[in-house]
Amino acid sequence: RKAADQWNLVVSIKVAGQVVGLLASACGAALAGAACIIAADALFWGLGGGAARFDLAGPAPIADKLARALLCVNGLILLSLLIASCSPLGVGRTVGSAVYAVGILAQLLGNENTRKKKLSL
Repeated sequence: RKAADQWNLVVSIKVAGQVVGLLASACGAALAGAACIIAADALFWGLGGGAARFDLAGPAPIADKLARALLCVNGLILLSLLIASCSPLGVGRTVGSAVYAVGILAQLLGNENTRKKKLSL
């Protein structure tokens, strides 16, 4: 029960942050909205989302090493977004946005590789 409650808490925080981010993006603050979404993901991992993970079969924790790596990746992506959103037009914004795009692409490719491995099992 405790793990289910923890899972519910971290997922609720993540979803709330993602909704705020989507609303900010829809209102014209694309970089700030993206930062909210990534911050929500980082909070998810930082608050123990990996250890509390559930699926249809029950508890399905993610290895601590992987959860820490995902937290670090989200932290780097968040830092790049903060640099981009706080920088005037020019190099800072361009570099921050580029790091964000590469980070998101890397996550997407990693997620796809994980799905393929699960399907082949």
